[in-house]
Amino acid sequence: MVLSKQKGIAYLLGAAELVLARDPKVRFAIAGDGPLRGELEARAKSMALGDRVKFLGYRSDVPQLVSALDTYVLPSLWEGLPLALLEGLAIGVPLVATTVGGNPEVIVPGENGFLVPPKDELALADAILRVKAGGPAFAREVRERSRARFERSFSEDAMTRAHESLYDALQD
Repeated sequence: MVLSKQKGIAYLLGAAELVLARDPKVRFAIAGDGPLRGELEARAKSMALGDRVKFLGYRSDVPQLVSALDTYVLPSLWEGLPLALLEGLAIGVPLVATTVGGNPEVIVPGENGFLVPPKDELALADAILRVKAGGPAFAREVRERSRARFERSFSEDAMTRAHESLYDALQD
C-alpha cells in the first residue's frame, strides 16, 4: 500500500489511540511505504502509541500478512474496488473499511466485517472493537461467509459469468 492521504492512515492512528485506551493489548501493523510514512510515524510517536503500532514498510508477502491478522482495516478516503479488500475477503479475515467506492459491495455489515464513514475515528475504533468482541467464533463465521461470498461474487469464474451476462443482455 502507498501511504498517501487517500488511504486514511492518519484516521487509523486516531482510532488506534481510542482502541488502545480501551484495550492496551491490541496491536496495529501498517504495511506500505510512501510520501506520508515519515509524517505518520512521527504522529504515532507524538501520540505515544509506542510499539503498539508498527510500520512495516513495503511488503511483498501481503496475502500471508493479511492471513495472520485478526482484522483487516482499510480506512480510505476514496477508492475504486480495492484489490486489498478482495484479498482480505478471499482469505476470510474480518474486514473494517470506510463506505467509499466499492467497499460496500464487498462488506456485508455484521457478516464479514463492518463499514464506517470516512474520517470517523470513533466509528473506526468501535468497529475494530466489535470485531475483537466477536472473538474466535465470529472470526470462524466470517472466514466461512467471506470465502463463499468471494467465490460467488468476485472470483474469476464469477466475474466471467457477470461479463457473459452483461454481453448477453446487450445482444438482446
